[in-house]
Amino acid sequence: MKNRRQYQRIASHLGVKYTIMTKGIVEAPASSENISQSGIMVTLQDFFATGTRLLLEISLPDHSNPVMASGDVVWQKRIDGEPCSYATGIEYVKVAEDDASRLSRYVVEALEEAPGDNRDKDNGFLGFLKSLLNRFGKIKPPSKSHP
Repeated sequence: MKNRRQYQRIASHLGVKYTIMTKGIVEAPASSENISQSGIMVTLQDFFATGTRLLLEISLPDHSNPVMASGDVVWQKRIDGEPCSYATGIEYVKVAEDDASRLSRYVVEALEEAPGDNRDKDNGFLGFLKSLLNRFGKIKPPSKSHP
């Protein structure tokens, strides 16, 4: 599977409630495994076809109101040894501006505070580049010289 991620993910176990938008059925609560500004991976008890639209309520620590987002299931994989348990990738489709800001702030702050092993392994190279920039400072572009 090709990694199409635009943002770095952080391992984070958050409470999530979801509703199947086409049916209006509120499902059992779920738990996130990782999260970014563009999507979330949750463990669900039901299988959903790719493209299924879900309404998500994501509970961030230290916030009384959950982040509300709609998103599409982009992949799903059965978890071995767990009956009726599916790792599910959801890409956000619509997030209100203030909720998107809270979500982004949560992810960025968590990335800054997290030890390297708490970051999603697919983003190790990005962390490496960031550490190089922190260590050596920003690289200045070459100055233009005129003949």
